[in-house]
Amino acid sequence: MIRKGFGPEKTVRKTGVDLKLLRCPLSESAKGRPELICQLHLGFVEGLVDEATVVMSIKDPTKAGCLIAIEKADK
Repeated sequence: MIRKGFGPEKTVRKTGVDLKLLRCPLSESAKGRPELICQLHLGFVEGLVDEATVVMSIKDPTKAGCLIAIEKADK
């Protein structure tokens, strides 16, 4: 995925990490059904992280720049 330009730009914060998606690998599909494709990406990230809150800010899939914010769980 990184070779295809999908590698995110990562910003580490005290309370978590932000991932800015630089390119949508499914931009053509997302044009017609952005809610479906973006929900797929969000679900994928939620499945990868354990006990964290994940929030996604959605942008135009042809321009990219969606932001996934992962917040550490309070223990």
